[in-house]
Parts: sequence; C-alpha cells; structure tokens
Amino acid sequence: MHLNSNPTTRVRTRFAPSPTGQLHIGGARTALFSYLFAQQHSGDLILRIEDTDRSRYVAGAESEIEEGMAWLGIRFTESPLLGGAHGPYRQSERRELYQPFIDELLKRQAAYWCFCTPETLQHMREDQQAHKLAQKYDGRCRSIPIQESEQRRGSGEASVLRLKFPTSGSLVVHDLIRGDITFNFKDLDDQVLLKSDNFPTYHLASVLDDYLMKITHVIRGEEWLPSTPKHVFLLRALDLPVPEFAHLPMVLNTKRQKMSKRSDGEYVWLSTYRKEGYLPEAVVNFIALLGWNPKTTQECFSMEDLIRVFDFGNVHKSAAVFDLKKLRSVNATYLRKLPSAELVNHALPFLIEKKLLIGDGPSWKLPTGQQMSKEKLSEVMQLEVQRLERLCDVGESTQFFFVEDVPLDVTKILWKQATPEATIAALQWSRDFLETVPEPWNAEALQTASIAEIQSAQKTNGEVLFPLRYAITGQQYSPTPFECLSLLGKSRSFARIDRAISALSQT
Repeated sequence: MHLNSNPTTRVRTRFAPSPTGQLHIGGARTALFSYLFAQQHSGDLILRIEDTDRSRYVAGAESEIEEGMAWLGIRFTESPLLGGAHGPYRQSERRELYQPFIDELLKRQAAYWCFCTPETLQHMREDQQAHKLAQKYDGRCRSIPIQESEQRRGSGEASVLRLKFPTSGSLVVHDLIRGDITFNFKDLDDQVLLKSDNFPTYHLASVLDDYLMKITHVIRGEEWLPSTPKHVFLLRALDLPVPEFAHLPMVLNTKRQKMSKRSDGEYVWLSTYRKEGYLPEAVVNFIALLGWNPKTTQECFSMEDLIRVFDFGNVHKSAAVFDLKKLRSVNATYLRKLPSAELVNHALPFLIEKKLLIGDGPSWKLPTGQQMSKEKLSEVMQLEVQRLERLCDVGESTQFFFVEDVPLDVTKILWKQATPEATIAALQWSRDFLETVPEPWNAEALQTASIAEIQSAQKTNGEVLFPLRYAITGQQYSPTPFECLSLLGKSRSFARIDRAISALSQT
C-alpha cells in the first residue's frame, strides 16, 4: 500500500451529505458552490453519502437529496446512482477500506486505544467544568502500551480509537476564503476516530474517503472549520496529501439566527421551495449570492453565468442572511421572464391541484364545465404573473376567472360613502356603456374608451370602477377592471354585474 500516492491535477470536489432527513438549504448552497468550482475548472463533482450514523438514518433521504440536486441542475460525475471508479459511494459500504490506515496510525503511534467508560468521561467533564477548564479528553489512556491495549481489547473490553495530538506546538491551515489560520495543539481534543462498535466517525471516514476519491478541494460550511486541524493532522500523520479547503460562511435568517426548523419552519428545507413553486433557476441565483459577491450590478445569473464568474476570492467571511422576501422577489422576476408556453406548463399542476382546472391535457375545463384552451390559459397567466411570486399562489389574483360565482359582500362594493342606490346607478351606467363596446374586448381599448366616457359624464374613476371591479371579481384588489373584463368577456361580465345589482337592490 502506497500511502503517499495521490497524483492528480484534475479538480475534484465532493458533496457529502448525511441522509438524516430533508436537505437543508445551506447544504444546497454547499453543493452549488462545489459544482460551480468543479465546472469552472472542467473538473468533477462527486456525491458521497455519509451514512455512518445509523441511529439518525432516514429512509428515502438519499433519493430526496439526488432529486433535489437534479432539480437545481447540479450534475454529478460520480454518485451511488451513477457509480464510478472510486466507489462505493455510501460510507457505510466502505468500512473495510479504512483498516490499513488504522493499522498504520497505530504503527506510527499517531493514534491510541482509549478504554474510558461513559461514566469516567462524564466525571471528567464535570470536574473540568467545576474547575473552569476547557472540556476535552485529558489523555489518560495515551500512555497505555500497545501490547496492553491489544490484550484488553482481546478480552472484550470496550474501547475507542483516538487521534494522538502533540501536547505543544501549532498547526497552520490554509483556507481559500479565510487565508492562513493557526491552531494550537493544546486546544485540540484527541478526536475519536473509531467508535466502540467499530464504526468510523466522520473525522476518520470523511478524511480517508476524500483521499481515496482523489478529492482536491473540500468545500463545506464554516461549522467544520474547528475540525479542520484534526483532519490535516490525520493526513500528515499518514503522509497523505492535504486538499485545499474552503469554509463557506454560515447562513442566518433575518433575525441573524442560524436557520433551523424551530425558527424557520419548513423553509430550511430545499424541498419546500420546490413544492411551493419556486423556479430552480431562481433558487440557484438566490443561494449563489448567499455570501458571494459577484462584484457587478448584474442581478440575474444563469448557471452558465455563475460558472464563468464564480470566485472564492469574492466569498465573504461573515455570515450570509437568508431573506425569504428577497427570494420571492427573485422568483417573481424569473416567472415574468418565462415564455408564455413555459409559464403555462409550470402553472398547470398547481391549477389542477387547486381544482381551478379539470383535466390532464391537452384540453381542460373550468369547474363551471366551460372548455379552456391553452391560448386562453396563456392569456390568464400573462395577467396572473404580474402579481405572482410563487406558483403555489397561482389563481389568487385571477380566481374570478376560474369560478362560476365570486364572493359578493354588499358592504365591500360601496365606494367610500356611496349609498347602495348610487352604487346600483354606477353599475347600471357601466353596463349600459359596455353594451356599446363590441367584442372581442381588449383591455387597452376598454380602458381608453371607459376613461373617456367617465370624464365625459363628469364622474370619477373611483365611483365607477371600484364597484365594477368588485362586482366582476369579488375582490377589492385585483388586476385592473379592464383586464378583468377582457378576460371574462361580455357575457360573464354582464352576468356578474346583474348579480351585484340584484344583491344591492335587496339591501
């Protein structure tokens, strides 16, 4: 075995999530930055599933990770699904690969067996806390001779394998974002590498897997920065090459708290944005700017744009703030940029789920039974998208079009201090005028003609258009009444105006 053989000039990054639940939005950003860097250098991105903590394993989490990455447009070179030359790609299937390295660490006296019981460790922590000392393993098993350790292990005594740090001196870690960082050995805990059940910890398995998979750049969250000197020391103890590191800034919410299920609900999970109808291009654009400054006034970036301009030199050291309102605004921008046919295709599943449309294409019906063409649906969506931030909200501003009857509250149809009688007169005046406007109705032409007629009759826009809007939409806030009239057509518009007049007449 050649411990120092890892010749490679090809950039290889990895995304190594644990299948312990849904994918965190911060994890998605880590995967994206790893992908951008690999693509920029014509390199590889590897998906490795770190599933050694079997107590937290969640069935289905792995497939959700892969689906989420595919949705974002992140493509792996090697993965559990794709396979590759450096598999297996699930950590739990790689345990036998670590044994030669464990043997070498023991041979070099860079690791030792620790026999301290959980009770002993608890007493140790309590004593350190009482004396206001740093809580770390005190090294009491470091001096046990290897022969004695093997005898005790052979007799069945429980043990863990610990990394043996020097008691003095320091180690310098270079980070692509933070520069050189010095760690003192006296501050480092003798890290457990192998648990008592012989399962490797993250600190052993991840480091060795990075070496075996020829990873050149480890890109991960800053929460792993304190562990990095342990990983570098482990590699040097085995005379293995040390990869480059880039520790990304933490992602906080607008209260400057770490994003969590408790404080941010379902919005910590990538899957939530997919379910709510965010476009993957918008999510990619948004999370790319979490902690990275492109040093340009450009706001919308395609994946190709990001690959071209991404630079770790422009990644901040300080935490990034995740502003959901900003993401919604970004998504709204991307929705409005969609070609009409694509917008309709994106919206269809949500309209059908809300039962605003019936059918599975190529033709649909309204709940009223009226046939709905794709051309008409496109017209509706072009009006809807001007106020749409998420596809799950589709139909909110144009619901009046999809339903037979709209809500009608006679107290909400009155303009300011207008009486029911004055409102009836205003609606009847609108109906009489609209009778003279030939179909097909066009919003722009309707607006021009209506405003001119209102001015000619010495009326105000509010007294005429406010009750008209509410009568045909059941909403006080909606697209313009002219857009709504154009969408509904003469027959449906008049039916609603007549219904409103009838309701007001009975007050």
